[in-house]
Amino acid sequence: MLAASPFRILLLASAAVAVLATLPAASGGEAPIDLAGVTAVRITGESSEVRLSAGAAAPPRATFGSRRTGWFARWSSSWVGSACPDRASARIEGETLIVDVGAAGWLDLSDCVAEIDASLPAGASVVLDQPAASLNLDGDFGDVTVRARAADLSLDGHAATIAVESDAARTRIAFARVEGTEDVRLTGKAMDAQLSFPAGVPVSWRVTAAASFVDGRIPNTPGARPQVAIDGEFVRATIR
Repeated sequence: MLAASPFRILLLASAAVAVLATLPAASGGEAPIDLAGVTAVRITGESSEVRLSAGAAAPPRATFGSRRTGWFARWSSSWVGSACPDRASARIEGETLIVDVGAAGWLDLSDCVAEIDASLPAGASVVLDQPAASLNLDGDFGDVTVRARAADLSLDGHAATIAVESDAARTRIAFARVEGTEDVRLTGKAMDAQLSFPAGVPVSWRVTAAASFVDGRIPNTPGARPQVAIDGEFVRATIR
């Protein structure tokens, strides 16, 4: 068994103050960005909490905001006296929505977390490259890549590929369907992974670690896809 989970480094507690606004157009005007032709999203900059859906009935759109979290949030109204500033900027290059989360000001006392919420066309790919992030995916995605020192990833739906590179990562991946071409690669120092697939689907999987606890509830079928590879120093994994 592993010791106490290292994933508590990434604390995204309940909000005390919340602000949500439509992403401005790249020109700086008031009109929202049209995501109808977007096939990918790339998120960079400071840490954030991200919620993305793909293929939903809702029209493609993106919003961003920020909120205070944690113990200090309860004092922000009397000590700081203002809501968290919106720190994300967005633009479209070709078919890619690029979101950059700016650094927090020193008066924020690391108490504000940036929020990104977007509805994307089915099959959209995602690249997230931040120090720490919570990424919640719902729907039908293409390639998903996460690079972060601390990452919390959840997927409910489908992705063509999933690649996570993180010092400490928690992943909860639930495939609603498979096409027999999926590839999942989780790499880092401390990994807590839960993966589930539709009943009866053959899966090729392996776990390589210095110390591990693996609950493999489905047999490893060499050469099959989906293919799962988990590499880390300390790994706790459930594959079912």
